[in-house]
Order: sequence, then structure tokens, then C-alpha cells
Amino acid sequence: MEVTPNSSTTADDECHEDSMHNAVAKHLLKDVFVYCDSLLQEADLIDTESSATISADAMAIGEELYQSTVEMLGEKVLVTDQDLIHFDEVEEEGLFREVEGDFSDDEDYEPAEKKAKPGYVPLETKIKVVRLAKEHPTWNLQTLQIKVFCWVFSLIF
Repeated sequence: MEVTPNSSTTADDECHEDSMHNAVAKHLLKDVFVYCDSLLQEADLIDTESSATISADAMAIGEELYQSTVEMLGEKVLVTDQDLIHFDEVEEEGLFREVEGDFSDDEDYEPAEKKAKPGYVPLETKIKVVRLAKEHPTWNLQTLQIKVFCWVFSLIF
């Protein structure tokens, strides 16, 4: 491929030294473009092979993509774990708090509002409901529930 470098292709000043000039960030950026290339190929927007020469139109579009990429990278700050915790960092009082509890069985967690709270039903009420069902064997479950609800409701009020 023949490419004539342009003076606008040097953008060291536009990138953040903290984020874009370290090896991790450069490797990440390379991965971004490899992945982008594969997405464009999957969408059948580009060929898998490039031309032997690059046209002026292709170079102009490439310059625009480059400028947009450099501008976007100037807005982004890539942070590694080492950047998050400084050796001499002082923990300020009240910023963090300890969380108490046993987190060993998180997969069994169910929020309090979702937990069904079965109400206490006295034994006498259960016996009366069973007796009512035996006295009316032709009632289906829905009818029995309605009658029991009406009976319990009348006891409350």
C-alpha cells in the first residue's frame, strides 16, 4: 500500500499522555480497531483484502476517521487499576462504611417485599373450613373459597 503521510497525522499533542501513551492503552486501541474491522466485514461494508494503492478519496475519508478517533480519544480517559489507588492516598473519615451480614448464600437471596408472609390461621378456623367442605361436597374449590372468605370476613367485621 502506498500512503503519503500528512502533517495532520501527528496527533501526539491531542492524546492524553496519562491514558493513550502507555502500552496497555495502545494495545487496547489496536484491539478496538481489529474488532471494528471484523464488525464491518460481518456487516459486508468492507472487503477482507485492501487495494494495492489508496485513492485520494479513501485517504480523505481515512483522515476524517483519524481526526474523529483522535478527538474521541481526547475525551476518553482510560484508567487502569493502578491509577485508581494511590500509594500515599489517605482514607478520609466517613467516606466508606462496613457492610454487615453473611453473604455466603447470595444465590438464595430474596428481597423482603417478595417474600410471602403466610398469616397465622388458627386450628379452629381450619377445622371449620374442612367441616364446611364436607357439608357441601358439590361445591367446587372456587365456591368454597368465596364462602370461606365471606364467613371469615363476617367474623372480622
